[in-house]
Amino acid sequence: MSEIGSHPGAWTGFNFSGLNTQNQLGMAFTMPETGDITSISCFFGGDGSAVNAKLCVWDGSGTLLASTAQFSAASGSRSAGGQAWQTQSLGSALRVTSGATIYVGFWRDPAGSSVWSTASSGTWYDRNCTGGSVCAMTGLTSHGSASIGAYATYTPVAATQQVYVDTVQLTTGTYVDGGQVADYLDTVEL
Repeated sequence: MSEIGSHPGAWTGFNFSGLNTQNQLGMAFTMPETGDITSISCFFGGDGSAVNAKLCVWDGSGTLLASTAQFSAASGSRSAGGQAWQTQSLGSALRVTSGATIYVGFWRDPAGSSVWSTASSGTWYDRNCTGGSVCAMTGLTSHGSASIGAYATYTPVAATQQVYVDTVQLTTGTYVDGGQVADYLDTVEL
């Protein structure tokens, strides 16, 4: 298994959001190789109480590719590192090709609130998504000089090998095609 994303070792700050604000967060990454994403992890918690959430992967255009089932993230504290890693599996693996840009992050119920830690480098993005389900990752607000904890676990997919054939042997015979009778070749040179 391999990982793509951000899981800082030292948290330097935190942010929180309430009703209908900053309830969809993510970071952009470029897949280093083709792989099947099987799970997502994000570092956050509910602010003052548990909050319903989904962990998500969007493509570089912001289209939702996959999300986990909704779950309840436990309450975290308003302090750097005062939350927990939330890890959830996808219902089925998501194939992402080498070089593709993806956003990895979370959506939380806009009726709740959340708190998350930040590290001192990178860029994270947010969107106010006031509907009852995950939105596209478009119309984003960028937060430079800070990163959030968000990564995906994937299984690398071996590159397809091409096999070249010089000669194909066929059995000689006769076939009928629409009432026409024809003979076919027994060897084809490529």
